[in-house]
Amino acid sequence: MADVAWIEYLNYVLVFATGVLVGFINTLAGSGSLLTLPLLIWLGLDPLTANGTNRIAIFMQGVTGVVAFQRRKQFHYRTDLRYIVPAVVGSIPGAMIAADLDPSAMQRVIALVMLAMLIMMVINPQKRLTGMRVAFKGKTIVLVVVFFFIGMYGGFIQAGVGIFILAGLSLLDNMDLLRANAVKVLITLIFTIAVIPVFILNGQVNWFYGILLGAGSVAGTLISVGMAVKKGSPFLKGVLYTVIVITALYMLFKNGF
Repeated sequence: MADVAWIEYLNYVLVFATGVLVGFINTLAGSGSLLTLPLLIWLGLDPLTANGTNRIAIFMQGVTGVVAFQRRKQFHYRTDLRYIVPAVVGSIPGAMIAADLDPSAMQRVIALVMLAMLIMMVINPQKRLTGMRVAFKGKTIVLVVVFFFIGMYGGFIQAGVGIFILAGLSLLDNMDLLRANAVKVLITLIFTIAVIPVFILNGQVNWFYGILLGAGSVAGTLISVGMAVKKGSPFLKGVLYTVIVITALYMLFKNGF
């Protein structure tokens, strides 16, 4: 019994520590969910519950980010509704699809998304899109459609959605990177609030792990900002890439692809 208790305590420390690391990664490179999802699965949560539990941590970190950007006056709420409303509307059916998916299928989806996001991070489309502008008629309609599907993806699995949000804001609406990051955090927070009830109603949230992971993530975010850590640390990116590859391959092949 004592050994079991120690293992549980070590798991709690691991969850909090991973949250801190994810806070750093989301500040420096993004896509921290690519670590938290496999961690929760390794701790014994089924993939659907891991997906739902992860949203609690995203919510807590999102509140922290929105407060920080609000102090910098980076939000234009009337304008930002063009992105927020379609993203929220799209996120709900995305979450419902995820909640009804077979757990083994979700595990494969998570693994494939991890590998796809790794390629995206290496290519770094945000850097390539910076300064690019697309001029066309009917921009509002295009924005609504694009952010509806971005929201649907975010509601479904969340991991890496920030890349798509930043690409849409930069390429389609000529937004500078600082404000685009702020709007990304706001969009993610609001559609996370919208989809959490879907996972709760389906019994797919482990509150203890979610809150513990979120507390670590908030701490990591605050520490990284306070230390003024240089953006794009090669070491942290290397850690993230290595963990993604090993974990994705493990999840894909442990029961046969």
